[in-house]
Amino acid sequence: MGLPTESDKSYSICYSTPGHIRAVNHLYGVTTPVLDTARVLELGAGEGYTLYSQALMYPNSRFVGVELESENSLSSQQALLGSAPDNLALFSLSLDDLLSQDIGEYDYIIIHGSFSWLSNDIRDQLLAFCQQHLSPQGCIAIEWECHPGAKINEIIRDAVQIHSSLANDIETQIASSRAMLSWLKLNGVTGEAAFLKNSDTLSDLLISHSLLQTPNEYRYLLEFAGVIETFGLAYVGDLLPWTELAAHYDEKIQHLHNVLSPLNNKILIQQYLDFAVNRGTRFSLLTHSDNAQTVSVLPDLTKLKDLRWAGSFRRQSLQGRILNTLTANSETPVSTDDIATLALLDALGDGWPSSLTFEQLVYNVRQPDLEDKAWREDISQSLSALFLKGLPDLHFSLDKSVYDTCQAAPAQWVAATRGKYAINRWHETVELNDEELSAMSAPTPVVMAQNAQILFSLVKKGMVAAAPKAWRAFLQQLIGHFPAEETWPLVFSLILYSGTEANGGFLPSAIATPGKKKTSMPALAPVEEAFHRQLEKLMQEGRFQQARANIERLVAQRPDNVHVHYLLANFYLRTSDYDAGLKASMSLLSLQSSSWRIFYELSAIFYRKNWRWQAGRLARAILRAEPGYAAAWDLLSSLHREMMEYTLAEMCSRKAIEIEPRSAGIIENLGMILGDQSKMSEAIPYLRRVVELEPGNFNAFTNLLFGLTHSTELTAQDLLEEHKQFGLAAERWASKQPFTITHTREEKSRLRIGFVSGDFGRHPVTNFLAPVWYSLDRDRFEIYGYQNSSLQDEVTERLMESACVWSKVTHLSHLEFAEQVKRDGIDILVDLSGHTGYNRLPAFALKPAPVQLSWIGYPGTTGMATVDYYLIDSRFAEPGVLDSAFVEKLIYLPAVQQFHPNKESPDVGPLPALKNGFITFASFNRPKKINDEVVRIWSKILHSIPDARLLIGYMSDSNMVNHFRMLFKEQGINEERLLFRQKMSLHEYLALHNDIDVLLDTFPYTGGTTTWHAIWMGVPTLTIAGDTIASRQCSAGLNFCGLQDFVAVDKEQYIAKAVLLSEQTHALAELRQSLRSRLKEKSVSQVREAIYFERALEIIWQRYCQGLPPAPVVINSDT
Repeated sequence: MGLPTESDKSYSICYSTPGHIRAVNHLYGVTTPVLDTARVLELGAGEGYTLYSQALMYPNSRFVGVELESENSLSSQQALLGSAPDNLALFSLSLDDLLSQDIGEYDYIIIHGSFSWLSNDIRDQLLAFCQQHLSPQGCIAIEWECHPGAKINEIIRDAVQIHSSLANDIETQIASSRAMLSWLKLNGVTGEAAFLKNSDTLSDLLISHSLLQTPNEYRYLLEFAGVIETFGLAYVGDLLPWTELAAHYDEKIQHLHNVLSPLNNKILIQQYLDFAVNRGTRFSLLTHSDNAQTVSVLPDLTKLKDLRWAGSFRRQSLQGRILNTLTANSETPVSTDDIATLALLDALGDGWPSSLTFEQLVYNVRQPDLEDKAWREDISQSLSALFLKGLPDLHFSLDKSVYDTCQAAPAQWVAATRGKYAINRWHETVELNDEELSAMSAPTPVVMAQNAQILFSLVKKGMVAAAPKAWRAFLQQLIGHFPAEETWPLVFSLILYSGTEANGGFLPSAIATPGKKKTSMPALAPVEEAFHRQLEKLMQEGRFQQARANIERLVAQRPDNVHVHYLLANFYLRTSDYDAGLKASMSLLSLQSSSWRIFYELSAIFYRKNWRWQAGRLARAILRAEPGYAAAWDLLSSLHREMMEYTLAEMCSRKAIEIEPRSAGIIENLGMILGDQSKMSEAIPYLRRVVELEPGNFNAFTNLLFGLTHSTELTAQDLLEEHKQFGLAAERWASKQPFTITHTREEKSRLRIGFVSGDFGRHPVTNFLAPVWYSLDRDRFEIYGYQNSSLQDEVTERLMESACVWSKVTHLSHLEFAEQVKRDGIDILVDLSGHTGYNRLPAFALKPAPVQLSWIGYPGTTGMATVDYYLIDSRFAEPGVLDSAFVEKLIYLPAVQQFHPNKESPDVGPLPALKNGFITFASFNRPKKINDEVVRIWSKILHSIPDARLLIGYMSDSNMVNHFRMLFKEQGINEERLLFRQKMSLHEYLALHNDIDVLLDTFPYTGGTTTWHAIWMGVPTLTIAGDTIASRQCSAGLNFCGLQDFVAVDKEQYIAKAVLLSEQTHALAELRQSLRSRLKEKSVSQVREAIYFERALEIIWQRYCQGLPPAPVVINSDT
């Protein structure tokens, strides 16, 4: 066969090759000759380009191609032979000439193309002839049209013969025949008939033979098997072996086939399946009858483990999110949620174009954090499932491919090209664009910045091969010249080409690979100790930019020094400049790929850039080789935590802490994971331990304080004192910093307001902030945005566009950030994080702005005397009620922005209790809020109402469900009274409200958004109003909607109100139907969203200009 034309691109040549035929024979239990010295005859070879490609691959084999002389291929064959290797011969012959010659013995005889359209009589002669010239272990592969599906060809033949019957000569008959074929194609009445697809390529002689001179005489497989037996041949199976398995089709066909077909009659099993699927074409494999006893009834899927596998699979993404869909060169999408299958396809894509053994797949698919999975069995099942699909891009072979055995260094081109098409060594036909063709005009692939992406595209198309060590060097060159943001797929390929075969890679064991942590990265001795000391001094002093300049200057002086590049990449990671860190890490990998430390720090950068999938894959690759790498376990625990897979998160974290029990970061992570599971009594000691180990670690202090807000063991005064300790620590740090500023007290017509947050984007903080942000009067206020995280989405971009000045400050030290605020001349600096992630509270301790306040991000005090004010919604409490819980002075703002419901919210349903005959309580708060005391009080309610049920949502997994089930069991609650639901979509979550009557709130950390969702869905929440903001979030919403009766003052009243509600179902039913309209009415505001915030800013600025100290401020509503 030749390369396809523009109108006939096909991947069928992948299958009609000796390598594929040999592998398929193996699945049927037949051993055929090895390829290195094979003798191959192809009948229907066309111009010979497919054989040309194979002849280049196997120089010690002999390839002969024959095309019917009527098909006019002689000139093209002769042109090709001019550049062909000596082991290739091409001929154009008549059938008589072919059958009259002694052609010698062949191991593989392939009959297809024009030879598949011959009449039965001639095909029988041809098969008898081929049997005589087939080696003892050889195989014939023949393509032929079969019944029952070939009946469509009988219709075509009848139509052609009728239409040409009035013609007086053969030329007119042929013209009439072609006209009818075209008419049938246009009308589509004969569907996808193979003859119609190929009729344009057939000669007049072959059309005359196939349509005008031959009667309708197609055979069933049963008849075909009988005929070949008379020639001394036996049926082996099909070139597409999955088509002989009923599971390839659908469950109905599989079921019916299993019921009816004979168990051990090979031919009848296939004949029945042909009937079931109306099969019209077969590509049958035949062997000498002497070999028949080894042929299995069906392809043996257990033998898939014996094969080598390859595929150019690459993950697809959507808006930066990695999907569970992959495509390869045929662009056929493969989608699945099966972990093993996805990992298998990922591994094949990483290794492409080389092939991987089953053992290599097991190594690279195994995920160390899922230690309970039976990976070998899972991979076997995945291979079987993929095999049954018959994916055009999934290649397999019994022997090493040419890519695997290549010893070229440097990398070389491997392809048979013709115009813009090429055949790679897996026999895929790929189309090359002009840039790719231009790149391939060079003698070898030479990587430069301007062609790196083009070369990678050619790698994906299978145009490049090299020895393993040369592959590694080539990939490193690509990484060094690739845009950093697009380089990650190369990293996973580099791991395979940097690892030994024993470790799932491609390098011989004698070549160094990424080794143990303690030996993989040599000591940084090449960089002088004095430089290290100076660098650490600058880091401790917060002079990050000076440290950066020093390292970058050193890199410029020593551009090829691995140790210097490592120092730079590590610096960027430490200073949260993740974009620069990514680029530096890729430069480092281009020089050195034999250190797991380098790969780990790259995985950490992936994680910080929110590339979660890449980070997880890389961490698992490290742990497969180095199960004692604590930091990689810790990173995986963080990933599982974000996915709410808390059992796995805790397991990974405990593994990390076993390895490095004094690592503050690992201890801190475990504490937070325990807290997320409502195990606060276990979590708090871990979080305190981190503060003890690293007193200057303000992030650790923040995590401790956030955890303490969920504790029932602290009073409001206790909590305040804990926060004050943070403030004192920040003040001690600030007093040692070389930071000075003189604030002027002057009235201004335009105030400069700086907002500081790590949550600028799709985040609840921005949801609350945005209406005020966009409504602020730009004539009176300049907005400066200080973004302290890598969060970047369309919401971020809109905020950026509407700010006067926008600065990303993640890479600045607290001191440097304060200096920037000082340079920007900020009048009022607003903290939007409090004691949550990505805060900049230590910088506030330096007082870089005259007036500083905290708002939105955290329901409590910062604990810092340098933060002057805290903004609070006036619905939370009357002025003076919460003041004692804050170091700051409180600003009470009337609410303007109200709850914005989901536009596709379900309708409010009737009260379930009326139908059920019992009341159903529920909680949709984060499980972290459900502490032991909450469980105790809820249990008292259930004991007081014997028929009541309790539904708890937002469960992460069955382990969390079992945890809460056990807590309630200890309180004497039967598990039949408990219902649990895992995290679900927003629409499902809202609809779930139609199954419940009343929400039970948590304490001391009450619900926020869940309260508003519930009101919108007609469900009130029973809450306790405490003496902190965190304990009054829910009551604020209830008070706003006139639901004060659902606010208790203590636990006893909370229980009593729950019991009373269970007796007032009719009143609850009426209330349920009114809440949505009540919330709609209350949410209508006639004032601009920022009006009260603006007044507050002006008042506190005036106080400052007048030399007055901060004082409580109450902004009254205009309505």
